[in-house]
Amino acid sequence: LVCVVSVAFDHGSGAETELSELRHANEELVTSNVHSHAGGGCLELFVVEGEIDDIGPYVARLRTVDGVRAVEHSILSVDCHTS
Repeated sequence: LVCVVSVAFDHGSGAETELSELRHANEELVTSNVHSHAGGGCLELFVVEGEIDDIGPYVARLRTVDGVRAVEHSILSVDCHTS
């Protein structure tokens, strides 16, 4: 499965540091991320690849970070391997 996770947070809240630490602690799941400014705050996008039993707890943990205003995710069932 591939999951795109959008995390909105307040600039200067310390959330960016904790999100970065979580990204590195889960580098077997997180294949990439992008930082942007939107909606009067910051937006971090994570591309996560793995099993639902691993993705779910990662997304849940992102929701607990102080300063995070919203977490949304979209799960895609994709197979990029062709015969």
